[in-house]
Amino acid sequence: MIGNCFAIPSVLNKGVIFLAFLFLTILSFSKTMYAYPDPNISSHFLELDSRASRSGVEGIHFFYANHRSYVYRYPHAETRTNAHLEYAQNFVNNVSLAIRYGTFEEISELIDINSFVDFYIIQELFKNANIHSFGVSMFIDGIGENRRLFKDLIWDFDTVARNILRNIEIQLHDPESEPENLYVAVQNYWYRNLFKWPEFVDAVAIRWTQIRNNEITEVLNHINQTLLDYQDDFHISWLEARISWLDTVFMHWIHFGELNHDPIMELINYHRRENTNRLSINGRFFTTAMPIITITNRNFIELADAVRVFGLNIQEFQNTILITKGNESIFHEIGSSFFVINGRPFSFDMPTITTGDFIYFPIRIIAYALDYEVGWNLRERIIDLS
Repeated sequence: MIGNCFAIPSVLNKGVIFLAFLFLTILSFSKTMYAYPDPNISSHFLELDSRASRSGVEGIHFFYANHRSYVYRYPHAETRTNAHLEYAQNFVNNVSLAIRYGTFEEISELIDINSFVDFYIIQELFKNANIHSFGVSMFIDGIGENRRLFKDLIWDFDTVARNILRNIEIQLHDPESEPENLYVAVQNYWYRNLFKWPEFVDAVAIRWTQIRNNEITEVLNHINQTLLDYQDDFHISWLEARISWLDTVFMHWIHFGELNHDPIMELINYHRRENTNRLSINGRFFTTAMPIITITNRNFIELADAVRVFGLNIQEFQNTILITKGNESIFHEIGSSFFVINGRPFSFDMPTITTGDFIYFPIRIIAYALDYEVGWNLRERIIDLS
């Protein structure tokens, strides 16, 4: 299969070739799925897909869990029942709650750590821009206490690779497209929470050392030999730089043997150091005590800065907040992507971000509540509200 894959580089997207080969070499297990009438023992194959509502019917083709849509792929329509969808929906919701609020032991009882680690490494290597929206496959399998949610390394190779190459070509000055900086560990809320646990950090670092000098090196060598004429198009130098940078990060983790980093704080320090984003409201620039950060082309402002800049009032109720200004209001549960804006429910594509004592809030949500138009000048890194 590997030989055939590389025999037709002119037909396959070069990114697909790389990803497919990496998938074949990293994947440490194979699963055969079985469809049973009882959803408690049946396999369930799912795909996170924010576009599900465009072509499917909720409750038949897809379901919502934690304000995200999941397409139900298997068992197929002719053999599945409503009970299968309900079971999968509850399982994914339980996973989300455990990752967000549970202990690492409770998380490990619901997800397969090894598959989550393998999946993470590939996504982080390529800075997969779709990690939070579509093309993310997973399945529920196992019996009794061995039942888990597994991440599946097969996903939309062509789309992901095309997006990555496009990002490198068009957004060379965007920090999200540089070979440095953690990406998936910051922007995906499951992984953002998993990286709070030293056990998960160690698992990623150890797995990287297992594949770094064999599989990943072999992939780079194979690409250099087989696609020599296409190196400029494939951005092999970007991949080499990315791998080299990840070497320093993962090896740092394993040498210390403990959780010694905070991806969000690293991003905050990056924006502070580079003095990147600026905020303009009706033509007036405002300074903030904490830097405005960018995750997946969404800009976030620290809540205390938002209070000062926008003249907001805040009331806190345990894990929820009520933000008001005059007759305008935002009600929100910290860490979720669901907001009630001026009495209307609203689901955003990114949650609020928390790190230490800081809460970062999506600027677009505030702008929407206060009836501002939002402009984004990527080259100058200016958020323009008017």
